[in-house]
Amino acid sequence: MSKNDEIILKLKEKIAVKKQEVSKSEKFSPVTNCSLELDSVRYNLHTLTKEQIIYLLAKVRSLEFGWGLVGIDDAFYISGHLVSDWLKDLASKYNVVTRGEKSDQLRKMEAQLDKLLSEEKKTEMLLDDISKLLE
Repeated sequence: MSKNDEIILKLKEKIAVKKQEVSKSEKFSPVTNCSLELDSVRYNLHTLTKEQIIYLLAKVRSLEFGWGLVGIDDAFYISGHLVSDWLKDLASKYNVVTRGEKSDQLRKMEAQLDKLLSEEKKTEMLLDDISKLLE
């Protein structure tokens, strides 16, 4: 086995581990009703883009910070839910949206590495797979 094949196989192992981590990440289970209204604009958390999620996270976080500066001890609600619940849901939605991007990126890297393997190593791996199936 060539030195490049060894490196490629180690990288493929790392990709497999990353794929497992990505697939285990949490699913979107909202605490809120997913209908957030800010500045007379209603946002549906289920339809947000990554950029919109980032914007709303920053906006809601800044509102939370400002609320702390006001000095009122009452709980802070937006659209009928605690600000902390909106922040949890937005962060969870962000993780779900980026999970798909990460999975795609890992698949592309794996495909590139497969192309770089030597023909001899590809044949050896195919024979190993067939052998395992026949056991």
